[in-house]
Formats: sequence, C-alpha cells, structure tokens
Amino acid sequence: TIKQFTLPEDRNIYSFVMERHQKNRSANQKIMNYIGSMFKYPKDLEYIAYVSQLIQAEAVRYCVEHLRRNYPRCMGSIYWQLNDCWPVASWSSIDYYDRYKALQYYSKKFYAPVIVSIEEENSASLAYTVKDGSQSAKVVLTNETKDAFSGTYKWMLCNFDGEILKQGAKEFSVDKYSKVDLDNLEFNLTFEEQTNCYLRVIVNDNKGRRFENYASFVRDKYLSLKKPNISYHLEKKEDEYYIHLVSDTYTKYVWVDLKNTDVYFDDNFFNLYKGEEKIIKFKTNKNIKERDIKIINLVDSF
Repeated sequence: TIKQFTLPEDRNIYSFVMERHQKNRSANQKIMNYIGSMFKYPKDLEYIAYVSQLIQAEAVRYCVEHLRRNYPRCMGSIYWQLNDCWPVASWSSIDYYDRYKALQYYSKKFYAPVIVSIEEENSASLAYTVKDGSQSAKVVLTNETKDAFSGTYKWMLCNFDGEILKQGAKEFSVDKYSKVDLDNLEFNLTFEEQTNCYLRVIVNDNKGRRFENYASFVRDKYLSLKKPNISYHLEKKEDEYYIHLVSDTYTKYVWVDLKNTDVYFDDNFFNLYKGEEKIIKFKTNKNIKERDIKIINLVDSF
C-alpha cells in the first residue's frame, strides 16, 4: 500500500510524503513511541508498517477481551475505525485499497461468539517493572450464543522449544449467554524464565469446536525468541488454495502475503507452535505458485 503513494526516496516514516499521508501531525512519532514500548526497533519501513499493525491489533484485543470477560456487565463494543477514504496511515483495520491489516484478522477472533481469554497479573507484560516473582493468570470462557455446552479445558506452560513445563486439564460446562471462570493459575517464574515461555489455553467442546488463546509474561521486546525455520507448501483444491505451515520453534505474529496479488486469508498474523501444522486458505482466480508466498514473523523485524 505504501508503495502505491510513495517513491523510493519517500519511504521513511518522517519523510514529507509519509507525514502528509498522516492527518495527525504528531501521530508518526507516537507510533514509534508505542512500538518502542512493546517491541524491538524495526529495521526498516516495511517492518515499521508490520509492527505498528501488531501494536494496534494487540491493544484492541487486550481491551475487547477485558470487556468480554466482564459480560454481561459489558454487552458489546465497537472499535474505531473500519476503513479509509484515502491512502493514509490511520486507525483503520482495512486500508484504502481494501487490504486487511492485522486488526481486521484479530477482530474475527476476539469478536467470535465464543472466546477463551487470559487476564495475566503481576507480570512484566503489564508494566515496565522487570523482576522475578509471582504471576497469575485468570482464564475465562465467554459464551454469547443461545446454546449451553460443555467440554474439556487444558492449559500448558511451554518453552519456545515446545517442551511442556507445567500443564493441567479439567471438564467444564457453560450456560447460554454467560461466562465461566475456567481457572486461576499461579506461577513463580524468574525473569529469565518469563522471557523463555508462554501460556497456551485450549478449549474443546462437545460440539466439536476448538477455542484457544495465549499469553506472555513479559513484553514482546524481552522475549528470547529464536529465528524460526518455517517450512510450507501450497495445495490447490478446486477454487481454493491451502498453505500448510510448520515451524521448528515458537513463532509469533506470522504474516502471510502474496507477491503482486491481493487476497483475503481465513487467518493471518497468528502464532506457530513448534512442530504443529497450521493451515490457512484463500481464493483467487490467479495461478499461484509457492514462490509467490511471502512469510514474515516478529524475529524478522529487528
């Protein structure tokens, strides 16, 4: 998108053209401040565009999940804004050219009728304080459908090599239009341990559905993520394409794109877990080859 309204010499976030395609005169500097609070400094404009989308998507996700954990006190929410009237850096989740940003893909998940979410407490992800100590994680299932259901819930504290450090499981039931507190987890992790692990929760219900979420206990810039080796292959079935992805380590915020072709994926900006296959799909009338696929993850950005 940026390439469509800039020349190569304009592709700096503080260039005249980039600042004129930003209605808020101080916003570009604010964006960089927000990026620096959560992420390592991106190495070029392409990755600034990528990481700034993550800042927005993660912030809105954090807010919406909080509101949904407080159901029915909060019965709904809406974010600003959906789209743009000109090619610009803005709050939109769909840009002027109808391309989805990270927030648009995130919204499909955090506004799903049923979600499981995690409220982490006493962790360095919530404050600038960096220390050893106790961490807690409250796990809540919110069901905004007309049907009650039951199932199995499990949690795993894992390191980035996929090793399970701690885990637990239990059965649950939830009424229609209600929520249920699934767990209140307590950990006592050193700062080094916090930088090398993540919490993952998975819910499987009696209707064959699966819901999951994740949390870290430090800000992303402090995570000791390894450079991943992501293998993938492309499969075509009738009018749909499927991309199969597998990583050799925990990989955050995987963004899949196609060179010179705009499509809508059924999922994007997702995490990959070591050795676990992720399949995403899309439709297009064009003949797509594996060489047309572009994959970016958080470690690539710095």
